[in-house]
Amino acid sequence: MQFSNMMLLRRSIAAAATRSSIAARSASTSASTSTSTPSPSTSSSSSSSSTAKPDYFKVQLTRSAIGLRPEVRKTVTALGFKKRMQVVYTPVTQGAVGKLLQIKELIKVETVSKEQMQAETARKDRSLNRGYTVVGKAFA
Repeated sequence: MQFSNMMLLRRSIAAAATRSSIAARSASTSASTSTSTPSPSTSSSSSSSSTAKPDYFKVQLTRSAIGLRPEVRKTVTALGFKKRMQVVYTPVTQGAVGKLLQIKELIKVETVSKEQMQAETARKDRSLNRGYTVVGKAFA
């Protein structure tokens, strides 16, 4: 289980790097051939690659950080976790990957696009609006 999470992180990082290098190459070639009209296959491939690009890591804390070193606990809280089995979305960056690799034994990771992340968090955002705010305790 731990090995598969680490491999998933490494594969997603490699795929993101490959996509960015391909996009940079295609942008440079399209800039050099801006006078020619793009073929339909070129425009469809660029739109399909933009929709399949993983923008976020969907991270679930599967094990508790109780009893671990303070540095590891700080990393867990820095990623936004408060409870076990909580799901947090973090952007695909090198800093986020470093944090995830530091706690790879405690988490389960998937890569999702921005549209998938927004669809999954929309339900949560609608249910959190209670219509009132708790300011403090009435009886102290």
